[in-house]
Amino acid sequence: LSTHQTRLPPPERVAQRGIGGGADLLTGRAIASAMEESEIDALVSLAKMPALTPATVRSRDELRRRILEARQKGYAEESGESVEGVECLAVSLARAGFRNAAISMAVPSQRLDPKKRKAIIAALKDLPLKFASDGAIL
Repeated sequence: LSTHQTRLPPPERVAQRGIGGGADLLTGRAIASAMEESEIDALVSLAKMPALTPATVRSRDELRRRILEARQKGYAEESGESVEGVECLAVSLARAGFRNAAISMAVPSQRLDPKKRKAIIAALKDLPLKFASDGAIL
């Protein structure tokens, strides 16, 4: 655990780290979902979008849509975009005061039935509030 606040990196740095594709794919989308629309537009315009699997998002319009969808739902999700057969769910920690942080969980697709999916989403969405109310410092 750390007691220091970090500065949000510039959009080009976040975009290079994987908002379009790569290991940071979903956490990047979750972080972006808490940003202002102008910041989202800047990120999307700079995003590197390598095709990691056939399911990887390759359109900037689709990437922006998914970020805004994550904002509306309160969590980001992807299925097989980074690794085939793996689904990921993530939430921004902005509500806990950590604008440039997110938590994600990856689960093999065959193990993620609707009941488990719903439980994971609920637990992830509760984490930022728990951090904030417990006074936890990341």
